[in-house]
Amino acid sequence: MAEETLASAVSVPQTQDLEPLPISPDAGQKRRQSSVSEYGAKRRRISHEGGRSPNNHNNNNDTRQSPSPTTKPTGRKVAAAAEERKRGQRLFGGLLGALSQSSATSAQKRRADIEQRQQAKLKLQDEQHSETKRRKKEELVDERRRQQKELERASLTLRHRNMLQAAAFLRTRVEPVLLWRPFELREEDEDKISRQRQDAQETISKEESEFEERWHKREQEDDNIGRENGKASEDSKEPSDKQADTSQDINNAAHRQSEDENKEAENSAPSPEKNDQNTDAAHNLSRDDEGEEVMEEDKEDMLHGFPDLAVGWRYQIPHLLNLGFRIVAPDQLGYGRSDAPDDFEEYAFKKIAADFALLAQQLGESRIVLCGHDWGAALAYKIYHHQRALISHIITVCVPYSAPRANYISLDELVAKFLPNFGYQLQFQSGEVEKVIRTRDDVQQFLLSLYGGRTAKGEVGWTAENGIKLNKVGSLRPSPLLKGEDLEFYTTEYSRHGVHGPLNWYRLTEVNFNDEQQYASTPKIEVPLLFIQALRDLALPPESMSKSMGKTIPNLTVEQLNTSHWALTEDPKGVNEAISRFLGRYFPIKSSL
Repeated sequence: MAEETLASAVSVPQTQDLEPLPISPDAGQKRRQSSVSEYGAKRRRISHEGGRSPNNHNNNNDTRQSPSPTTKPTGRKVAAAAEERKRGQRLFGGLLGALSQSSATSAQKRRADIEQRQQAKLKLQDEQHSETKRRKKEELVDERRRQQKELERASLTLRHRNMLQAAAFLRTRVEPVLLWRPFELREEDEDKISRQRQDAQETISKEESEFEERWHKREQEDDNIGRENGKASEDSKEPSDKQADTSQDINNAAHRQSEDENKEAENSAPSPEKNDQNTDAAHNLSRDDEGEEVMEEDKEDMLHGFPDLAVGWRYQIPHLLNLGFRIVAPDQLGYGRSDAPDDFEEYAFKKIAADFALLAQQLGESRIVLCGHDWGAALAYKIYHHQRALISHIITVCVPYSAPRANYISLDELVAKFLPNFGYQLQFQSGEVEKVIRTRDDVQQFLLSLYGGRTAKGEVGWTAENGIKLNKVGSLRPSPLLKGEDLEFYTTEYSRHGVHGPLNWYRLTEVNFNDEQQYASTPKIEVPLLFIQALRDLALPPESMSKSMGKTIPNLTVEQLNTSHWALTEDPKGVNEAISRFLGRYFPIKSSL
């Protein structure tokens, strides 16, 4: 095959023949085309002034300094910029003309209609929300008013009940006034009680009529205010408007619903006769939730100690009655007008706990608040273990809690090893005191020795380690804690049976241990307990007697008073305030009636 040949010719321009390429008007807006040198493998950099190569920089400068007379790039740039400016002015003028047109298009009309409907809907929703808010506020005010009336009626009924109960008792002429009732009433006593009941009935009738008149007037004022507010609300509405019609429909529906709810509330509201057994609805709900009875259904049993009587609570009973509690304060077994069996086993705490359960049942009480001082405090702890379902709260004074033990410790061992300040109890259980204290005067000296009485030389008649100084009997003088009419009253009551019955309480160590041993595995007291501690108690020093109470009483409150063992009469205000603070956490107590 004959070899073919290709003829070609290449024309290479000379350097002096090269001229700058013409610059288009859009050169500043488009990417510049790059030139590739035919003399090298790499692309050459284009200079800022538009030269081909750095090597030709000098040549380009010479060329720029002496341009060709036929090329005018500067004029072309000016013409392009002017044309672009005119084009922008035309576009801006057209835009202004379109915006200045007054005729609305169909799309704009639809948009305006949608916006108007949306605003009307929002306004209607706002009116509905305001109406609902107003109606709920009115319902809340009505419910509060109803509950307030029920609470005031219940408080008034409770006070009237206590007034009638107090009218059945005789009153002392000393301050504070004490209520008492002899076993057999004389004719003049019956007449006095009859007059007291008549006066109480008149007072009750007067207060009930005032209560009804006051609430009737208040309800009328509330109705007038409600009508004025409703009229002002109607005047502020816009007539003959769709939104006004809709709002009126809402008001009518709300009014009908409010009337229906008011009728249901009236039908479900308790009658005045039933209010005797109820407090306000809020308190009833809270009691149901917490598993507690309301205040009227709680009773306080007050247990006195040695050597004391129920009248030892004389400064606390009026205070608790004013708080709205029903008070039962009996003389303990062996004291005052209660029975005084000779057999000490009859005084066992388990038997007394059963007696208190029967007493509460006869009084119609299912839960009680138990208060105790001295032996009464120790008995309150034991009643809780024997009758746990009966006790809702416990208040004790001076004597701390001692948990049931699994092992028996005799009183002799207890005094010798642990509590030498209990030495007086060995004397009381020995029988030596009964041999000396026989007559009324002896009983009075016995009481003075225990209430801080001293001889003319200032000698005390009792110590915690040794008990009563029997050789001082007959020489003791009245004490600031027991004197005058109080001393005479105590002497009379203790002379009924002598001191054997009260001293039998100190002979129960082993009997009570056998009854309580079963509770050694469950020693905790789970109900709320207030312990009022006397800081100057010689027999029960605070630094050693109550440190461990918190371990076995989870819900324990401790109040300390700067008194001796007789805190109830030495600082009655402090005791009452401590009791009020404690009960105020669990009961809707009233400051006064």
